[in-house]
Amino acid sequence: MKTKNDFIRLVEGKDLQYKDVYLLFGYKEDITKDEESKIKIGNKIYSEVNTIIYLKRDSNMKNYDKLVSLQNEYFSLIQKSKEKPKKMNKLVFFILLLLGIIPGIIYAISFKKKKNKKEDYKDRLNEIIDEAKELTKEI
Repeated sequence: MKTKNDFIRLVEGKDLQYKDVYLLFGYKEDITKDEESKIKIGNKIYSEVNTIIYLKRDSNMKNYDKLVSLQNEYFSLIQKSKEKPKKMNKLVFFILLLLGIIPGIIYAISFKKKKNKKEDYKDRLNEIIDEAKELTKEI
């Protein structure tokens, strides 16, 4: 019986930093090789050699669906945590304070809540990693 595998290609300098995280989600290192890429700038051609690592994961493994959902959630939280929160518009804040103290306070509190959400992401990311470690031990 043939099994279907998930493959991920990690390139040095771009996403190779996530190798350890992918290994936690059940991936195994498959192939490591160097690839040359050429870049043309003006009249000159420059070549660059990058290390590329291919990771694979068997889709018939135990807890596969749970690991995939944890992986998707992990990387979506990473993406959200990289987003910079919007800065408070001082002009709007000043106008709201002139109109009344309560609208200005509500506006200021809403920005404090957005900053606190980033800390919640860190806690959830650690929980996801712990769950993934437990699931990969069962394999």
